[in-house]
Amino acid sequence: WRPHRSGANCAGAKAESSIDSRTSKPIPPASPKLTLDSVTTNSATFSIGIREGFKYTVKSESGEAQILGNKESGYKVEVTGLKPGIKTNIVATITDSYGQVTSSEPLYFSAELPAKPSKPEFIVGKLSTTRVKFKYEKLANLDYELTVSEGEVSDIRGSVTVSGLAPNTKITASLKVTDEFGQSTTSDDLVLKSAIPELPAIPTLYLVKTSSDSITLRFTPRAGMKFLAKVSYGSATITDGLLVVSALKPASKVDVTFIMLDSFGQNKFSVTSYTTAPAPKKATKTSI
Repeated sequence: WRPHRSGANCAGAKAESSIDSRTSKPIPPASPKLTLDSVTTNSATFSIGIREGFKYTVKSESGEAQILGNKESGYKVEVTGLKPGIKTNIVATITDSYGQVTSSEPLYFSAELPAKPSKPEFIVGKLSTTRVKFKYEKLANLDYELTVSEGEVSDIRGSVTVSGLAPNTKITASLKVTDEFGQSTTSDDLVLKSAIPELPAIPTLYLVKTSSDSITLRFTPRAGMKFLAKVSYGSATITDGLLVVSALKPASKVDVTFIMLDSFGQNKFSVTSYTTAPAPKKATKTSI
């Protein structure tokens, strides 16, 4: 009977071995491989190797990820709805027929930043003696930093007035624009001058006295103005509203150029001709 018992034990061992072979699982599948192909400001595309008989899923930390394509054209993973410049990651998972799951290590990436803001440009407006005006286009979602070298600055939606200036004052303005990602661009410098005041009318010359060797003229001086005179011959002096032309010849014509200058170098002038008096007659002796 011992052999009989031995035979029963052999049969049981075979049965146990057969059960083990049916219930044991293979090694879990290797993790999927992702390769970044391209990115835009709000999306990214990856290549992924797909093997038949396995289930694949992808998950992105931000945005929405999905597997696209087919066996013939190849498979891609597309992630949409990303925020520019923000770092995120994607994980791919493979599941075999036994329910065994293997995930890839997180692959970190960032969507591209948009282009930097374009360089701001100024449009010059009215210039007066005490203020200057210019403007620029002010866009939403951008921060603007205006720098002006002189004066009191008012900026209303890109319409700028710089006031409190003296005439002929030079100012320099620049504008820095920054987007929500910290990218900035600065304009070229804008250089302007406040206007120069317009010259008043030149005073009228009035003849006071004419002699055989000189001419005396009178005028009303204007505050802040300088007065000069040039003559066709002889010499001219100006003192307290009097213009005297001397060293002239009797009964001769002289051209007087009267010049008014302001502190900015502007000038006006007038040209007038005068004639000196004849030479006085000499007394003649008479005899009785």
